[in-house]
Amino acid sequence: MAQMDYGRCRKYYQYLRCLETLYKEKVNWEEVRLFHSATQYAYLINKLIADNDSLRERRKIIVRDMKAYASATIVPEVYFIWMKDSDRVACYTMFWLASHSEISLPVLNSLKGFSIPSVKSDFSPFVNDKLEHTADASYIHSVQELTTVFKGDQNLKNPFFERNNFDVFVDDHANGINFQCINTVSDTVDGYIFNVMLLIDQINTTIDKKISLIDKAHQAWCEHFSRFPRPFKWIDLNEEDNVLWLWDYMRKNHIGCDVLPSSSKQRKYFLLATFDNWAGWTNEQFSKQKENARKVRANPEEPSSLKKLLNPSTPDACRNVFLDNARNAWVQRRHRQKIKKDTTGIKLTAQSRKKLMAIQQLSGVEPNVILKSLIDDAYQRMKEKNKD
Repeated sequence: MAQMDYGRCRKYYQYLRCLETLYKEKVNWEEVRLFHSATQYAYLINKLIADNDSLRERRKIIVRDMKAYASATIVPEVYFIWMKDSDRVACYTMFWLASHSEISLPVLNSLKGFSIPSVKSDFSPFVNDKLEHTADASYIHSVQELTTVFKGDQNLKNPFFERNNFDVFVDDHANGINFQCINTVSDTVDGYIFNVMLLIDQINTTIDKKISLIDKAHQAWCEHFSRFPRPFKWIDLNEEDNVLWLWDYMRKNHIGCDVLPSSSKQRKYFLLATFDNWAGWTNEQFSKQKENARKVRANPEEPSSLKKLLNPSTPDACRNVFLDNARNAWVQRRHRQKIKKDTTGIKLTAQSRKKLMAIQQLSGVEPNVILKSLIDDAYQRMKEKNKD
């Protein structure tokens, strides 16, 4: 979607909500969910009005009402400018907004049915049925009850759940992030910001309160960035293999991301957004971490030892513990790879190694093949000399 269409799409989306809310015109939200340009929105709006005699006769009044409805619900784009600083900022904000109760529960309640918070759903901010945004206690309780029942079936086949010694399922997804409210979008800053705009637009409150929520997200980002400006500076996240390793390592350490990325670049920023918004281990997850630490492993890339760890009491403390463990695992992995590459098993002096590398560059032959050839030649000469 072209950047210039973002504002118009948001406006036309509210026009459709106005037609459904004020004029009881049925909107096919499944169709709207697939729209990718302002032209598609405009065509549908005009078609709905033209096909209804009552609406067609009052077109001018309806257009005025739609504009007023949109103006009352849409926060101006100027309040989103700070998110354009980088992909990390934009992704952080998207994850942050989707994970705060003041926004997530009303959005869930406005969907056709609702999804289980601990299981990935096909949530899309475009899909709406009844615009009932009030999340009362009975609704929340029903969600919690269904979550408990549903997990019993899902955990048996979901690789993101594992049992501990007490036969309790431990979720490998990052605690504190409402992944089901995060819609997969294009891997661009503008794509992330557009998703943030849609989340903000759907909150049933005043524009002033929406702006206040955006300011709160900005403040949260500034405070977090001051503490973790470059959390993974010891690994090159521009290399896809490194990102895949860290993505899997985070899942093994119960900080998994439950949103499927659409590209390698997006995987990197979803990984960072998960770490940035992670609320720390739950008691069950941390117990599993300690249980893993007590085991003797042949694979050092499993969740690292927590022997020196006192129970971390804050999200930042958990982040620091995880970063220490991840860095140690990465160093060990690199060391093993280095040893594996040196297949000769022979320790050479720096000068000899330099000469060997020079021969390799000139001949294009691997060092172990060069050494084997030299040894074979020397052995053959020795045998011939002994015969003489």
